[in-house]
Amino acid sequence: MLRPYQAEALIASKCKYQANVTRQLISLPTGTGKTVIFANLKTHHDITKRMLVLVHTEELARQALLKLRKYNPGVRIGIEKADIQASLSDEIIIGSVPTLGRANTNRLSMLDPTTFGAIVCDEAHHATANSYRRIFEHFGLHQPSNGILLLGVTATPYRRSGHLLHGVFQETVFQMPIDRAIDEGWLVDLRGYRVRSGTSLDQIGESNGDFNLQQLESEVNTRTRNELIVRSWYELAERRQTIVFCVDIEHAKDLAQAFRDEKVAASAVWGTDGHREDKIDRHKRGELAVLTNCGVLIEGYDDPSVGCIILARPTLSQPLFVQMIGRGTRLENGIQNLQSAKREGRVISKPDCIVIDVVDNTRVHRIMSLPVAFGLDPEIRLEGRRFSSVLTTCSREEKAIGPAASLLDRANSISVANEYIDLFAPMWEGDVLSQAISRWYRQKDAFIRPLPDDGFIRISRVDGHWSVTGRIEGNDLSPFKSSSFAEASGHAEKMFSSFARNLVHRVRTELRESRGMATPTQLQMLNEMGFSTRFLNLNWEEANHHLVMASEKALEAKCIVTAISDKSSLASRSNSPSESRSEDVVDLNTQEMRWTDPMLQRSSLQWYRTDGIGFECPLPHSRALNVRKVKNSWMASWPAPDGDYQERTCDSLNEAARLLENDVLSLNRELQAALHLEAASDSYGVTLLQLELLKNLRGRCETDADLSRDAASKIIRGFYSAELRLPAAIGAGDLTDYEVRVPRNPMTENDGEVW
Repeated sequence: MLRPYQAEALIASKCKYQANVTRQLISLPTGTGKTVIFANLKTHHDITKRMLVLVHTEELARQALLKLRKYNPGVRIGIEKADIQASLSDEIIIGSVPTLGRANTNRLSMLDPTTFGAIVCDEAHHATANSYRRIFEHFGLHQPSNGILLLGVTATPYRRSGHLLHGVFQETVFQMPIDRAIDEGWLVDLRGYRVRSGTSLDQIGESNGDFNLQQLESEVNTRTRNELIVRSWYELAERRQTIVFCVDIEHAKDLAQAFRDEKVAASAVWGTDGHREDKIDRHKRGELAVLTNCGVLIEGYDDPSVGCIILARPTLSQPLFVQMIGRGTRLENGIQNLQSAKREGRVISKPDCIVIDVVDNTRVHRIMSLPVAFGLDPEIRLEGRRFSSVLTTCSREEKAIGPAASLLDRANSISVANEYIDLFAPMWEGDVLSQAISRWYRQKDAFIRPLPDDGFIRISRVDGHWSVTGRIEGNDLSPFKSSSFAEASGHAEKMFSSFARNLVHRVRTELRESRGMATPTQLQMLNEMGFSTRFLNLNWEEANHHLVMASEKALEAKCIVTAISDKSSLASRSNSPSESRSEDVVDLNTQEMRWTDPMLQRSSLQWYRTDGIGFECPLPHSRALNVRKVKNSWMASWPAPDGDYQERTCDSLNEAARLLENDVLSLNRELQAALHLEAASDSYGVTLLQLELLKNLRGRCETDADLSRDAASKIIRGFYSAELRLPAAIGAGDLTDYEVRVPRNPMTENDGEVW
């Protein structure tokens, strides 16, 4: 008997098929029975011709055969793979993609397209590969007159590589999110734990949309990290049947040995392991508590007894991450629905699945984690919370946050912090162009990035979807749409990586050779923006500044800079022309401090000279950043999460300023959320950050909400200029009719909440 959502998916597919949508995608979480859906396809859709089921592994072929036989009694089912050939009388054929899609093979010619009415693509996120495309071309699936139904099923309808599933499938006809499957009792819940290893991944390169595995193995396969994983398992996993995902064979072997050293029954399996099946059977029987593996227990592996997943392999790939945790969400044997079983009072041995996410340190890569994989704030605290409740809370917070909410409410909101820190602008880590010629700009309903030769990338909101268009180095991008900003941004990034390699190389070379002067590409883009450089002798920074200003004017947009991308650029700043220029942070002649981040430069956070030898930047809640001269050094101080202040001695004023901006301010997520909210606001009214700064002056004042942004700025600057002894650009008359209260000294008094 079909589950309700399985019947719903089949009905949706048939309705769309009758409406001439012949290339369809169905997305369901791992463990919810995608195979059952396509096993019922032929009967449900009244398909009288033959059906081909495409699989790419032996395990998937076995699963498909079992389900097809169960739901199609009396129907002849054949297999087409390697040395096994299907018969002309077979009504359903399970076809091996490596066999049928191989270049220069004649196996496809034995399958007459006119005799087939449906083709199923299992694990359809692989469908952009050339082997699949050869099969699709043989059957003419992209021809408008072709009536063959192509149905793709997958748990991960996206590709980090940037290749488009939309280029293969016309429409996602049915989709069920994981939280719905958990709430309705079709999957067990997840309980996530983050274990920080201290291992740095900054030096690891990327290959095919993920980490370079050879480089990765040398960093993560260490005795210290492996012992940490074993200790975490003892502490968190409750001795459950466990699968561990590793980087390579050696990592799997060494980690299994680390478990055995602590008297845990463990073994490793890999693709060419001659004893693989025996080890897997022993694990399923409970003789082995832990099974470490390298690439063999991902897609198609089905063991309902698995109650713990350890992610010892860092990854950048969302599909891979979701597939790995999906190995633990299946219901235990004998339980058809968890909610029904609870109501019936049945004994449940597997109420949930524990996910131990081993998180390494990186400022360069956007590493996958349990929150990131589902579009949440990367820093959300899991600590064993049920993941469905986290998702529900985020959804509720997203609906509750409104324009009248306080700054802290908005900044603390998972969904808002995620939108303005993670999704506010695409974060392309290590992108040298963002430091030299090209940043992202926000228009009303779009983000646009200008490129040389009148090129661009645009991510825009159209009819409830995110659309990606652009032209990169003379290549026009094929239109792409997605309901997910993360997917659209990821696609744009991969298109950029594919087509802009020569441009990136050229810009890097120019920066090295420019000796601090404007580069040819900078001057070219300035001219394209209508800014004449004919009589100007610009340095590198001045050209970059003029580029931002000219682009904002030409595009009628606002330049945006994300905290994470700024952090990731720190490593590259030592190679930039600005590093040798001491005045990029502080003008040593006038002793004036200023921000290097354009967003901070235009924000309500300002540096003021104190009456001593130093500078202060007021923050909300009567806190502040401070830099002061101490003998021949400079002392930087900032508020810590525990309410106290931290201090560090720096050799120069530049070093102190960079410390506070890059290593302190950029890590303060609440303040970053406030800054992004202010930068994103198109209103001329007072900003939430300004309201918080005004509260420093006189507490909460109802009339402040009616101020304009300029008026609020004058009040804030006028007060602090007078209080901190810096000659003010704003006269005292601007403070007329406002009660001014001197803020408490943040160095001596704890005001409660900390930024």
